[in-house]
Amino acid sequence: MANEKTILICDEDSAGLQEWATALGQSGFEVTTLTNGGQVAQVARQGNHAVIVVNPDMQGFDADALCQVKQERGLPVVLLLDAQSTSRNIFGACAADDVVEKPVHVGNLTTLLNKQYTWNKAVKE
Repeated sequence: MANEKTILICDEDSAGLQEWATALGQSGFEVTTLTNGGQVAQVARQGNHAVIVVNPDMQGFDADALCQVKQERGLPVVLLLDAQSTSRNIFGACAADDVVEKPVHVGNLTTLLNKQYTWNKAVKE
């Protein structure tokens, strides 16, 4: 059986992605990373992710397309924001389920993702 705690993290910071994926993997998550903003909705639609974490300021990111996937699949979406980001908690016509600001503290990210995973699992049962 595949790991139910599968996370998709999308950001242009490949070094940060690798660090987060390693730490989250040690906490029991299976992590898929993506640096291409234009592929976020497609990968989210095709994958079996429990939570999506995305930087909405990525070049090519289609907020409306990810909003549609969120609505279709009932996936929680966490926005990953830089301090200078103009996005706050809305992407397309959807509200984010949570927000995490950079620099990311991996312990806080792990806690937040466990919360989102647990809540989403309870809602679907």
